[in-house]
Amino acid sequence: MAEQPGLWPRRSFAILRRFLRFWLLRIVLLPVAVLPPRAARVVGEACGVIAWTLLRRVRRRTACNLRLAFPTATGPWIGRTTRGVFRWVGRAGADFLHLGCLASSARTTIEVEGLAHWEAAQAYGRGVVLVTGHLGNWEVLGAWLAALAERSLGGMQVWVIYHRFREERLDRFVRGRRERAGVRGIPADGTSLRALRVLRRGEILGILIDLVPRGESVTCIFFGRECRTAPGPARLALAAGAPIVPACLVYRQGRMRVRFEAAIDPAEIPAGDDSTAAVGEITQRLAGVLEGWVRESPEQWPWFHDRWKVRGSGSGGVVAALGGAVAAVDGASAFPGGVRQESPAARRPGGGDGEAPAPGDRGVYPPSQQHEGPPLGPHGEAGRLPGTE
Repeated sequence: MAEQPGLWPRRSFAILRRFLRFWLLRIVLLPVAVLPPRAARVVGEACGVIAWTLLRRVRRRTACNLRLAFPTATGPWIGRTTRGVFRWVGRAGADFLHLGCLASSARTTIEVEGLAHWEAAQAYGRGVVLVTGHLGNWEVLGAWLAALAERSLGGMQVWVIYHRFREERLDRFVRGRRERAGVRGIPADGTSLRALRVLRRGEILGILIDLVPRGESVTCIFFGRECRTAPGPARLALAAGAPIVPACLVYRQGRMRVRFEAAIDPAEIPAGDDSTAAVGEITQRLAGVLEGWVRESPEQWPWFHDRWKVRGSGSGGVVAALGGAVAAVDGASAFPGGVRQESPAARRPGGGDGEAPAPGDRGVYPPSQQHEGPPLGPHGEAGRLPGTE
């Protein structure tokens, strides 16, 4: 079958663009790897400020999404937080280049909150589904957990589910950095049986759930609005009987802080004859935990991502623009599956500036815009585990 006219030039241009983007990353970021972590972080933040200046389109989308989530925030607070998001991207990218060093020095550089929740989940002996988001530095969280497991859990392995990068060189680069820090990967386009085996061996499986999933989804409320959320963690936990532990690593006053939340035991969620309701309930609870984290550290989450997008393939162009500065910006997510079409009511609405005082000056963030209309409960698709199709 003959190719459509113009298809070959478009493919060639896309391949060339990915090739150039990868080498631009090497030129810009790899010299940062030879600097000490503290100096590299300063350089990374400076690169973020440059990106904030140049990427006007991404900057506008970031500000727009912040207004949707914080409708009572003032313009100055939106502006400061938008600039902070770009600085955070640069800082996280610099830290990614020093994963091994940061993990090995975790005893003196990382504070831990809620460690008892993590230890209680480990005591189940059924593996742990660790759920986080692209908040703070999820890559350092994985490397730190790998170092912790090596020291105190008899060499237990840490695995993450990740989406491959289209640029093979970039994919190898990112995987290589993670593996040198002790984190192994399971491609999201593979079978879910590998993930189930990890849990049944009693090991740790990390999944990120905060971006629009590429496949199967359930509807959740996030910052008062409907959004699609990946059901992978809930489905895997129910299948393996493994507890789910939400955890994040954020920057606080020049240090990094790991925070563990109370475990969700799938055995305590009534599933009945159909697991759909249980999957929806667990996923909504995870989305609520994530929202709480983001409210506390709004400048450390990728607001340039169109989180409330319902139809279409996502905002890959915008994410790629900043993803070029941070190789790991879309490093892990849940398993893809069949895409479920959402209702028109879940489309992303517009937003505007509020008139309340800027909450960022007091460390208190404004409440989310409440959902208008009848209560909306989470729901999802029944069927096989994602990734087994």
